[in-house]
Amino acid sequence: MYIIFLKKQLFFLFLYYLFLSFIFFARQITKHHLDTYTLFMITFFILLICLFIFLYFILMKESENRIKLERVQLQYQSQRKNISHIQRLHQEILTKEHRMIYVFKED
Repeated sequence: MYIIFLKKQLFFLFLYYLFLSFIFFARQITKHHLDTYTLFMITFFILLICLFIFLYFILMKESENRIKLERVQLQYQSQRKNISHIQRLHQEILTKEHRMIYVFKED
């Protein structure tokens, strides 16, 4: 969970940086310093922000799938332990039942 939290913080820190850069270029537009470099950089930052948002959602989906897989594996392990325990108890009961039958037959 800590790794997911760290990924989220790094992602939002990067988005914050991109947002500040975008504001800087938007400010240049409002001051009518609209040149080719500014338009290119604005387009680049918009695409970069969209890319990182897309990657963020892919990472979150992957993390959710990994967590689900870990839960299923834990459930499987728990079921295996329960089955083993039940089989052992069943064997004990059969053994004790056999002994009881033997004891009752002697009487």
